[in-house]
Amino acid sequence: GTTTLPVSIDIKQIDLPEIALGQQLAGSGIAELAAKGSVKADAAPLAVETVLNITRHDGKQGNVDAKIHFAPADNRLDLDLKASEPAGGNIANLLKLPDTPPVDIDVSGTGPLANWNGIGTFSVDGKIVTQLTGRHQLTDKGNHIEAKGDGDFARFLPENLKPLFAG
Repeated sequence: GTTTLPVSIDIKQIDLPEIALGQQLAGSGIAELAAKGSVKADAAPLAVETVLNITRHDGKQGNVDAKIHFAPADNRLDLDLKASEPAGGNIANLLKLPDTPPVDIDVSGTGPLANWNGIGTFSVDGKIVTQLTGRHQLTDKGNHIEAKGDGDFARFLPENLKPLFAG
């Protein structure tokens, strides 16, 4: 069957000039952020278009840029997510990385849903430490989803999940 949403949403402009993250998330002090973007989600046929930009405005660097276009009826998925923070940033703090090094995240993929490929990288201190690839294919037998990862995942996983990914 066709996937639908209960309602359509059309937020032409998101403008949140002041978002404060407390010390538990920010690490030291309060992290001050701003977010801008838009979200459009059509109920039927399902289609989602999102653009989001989050930046710090407390004297520290750091940003997240995301663009997502998901339209199953048009056989389309475009995904572009980039996040970058210098040393002492929120991502490194949340992951409890020693010395809170600079962190970069890049996730991208574009193409038809019936044969879609994506890649994600996680870099710490300028070096790629994990890389993920994902693939979705629609075959005669149904959906085939494949994900592969390479790198040092263990140091970024919560303790309770480490045994699942060991070996």
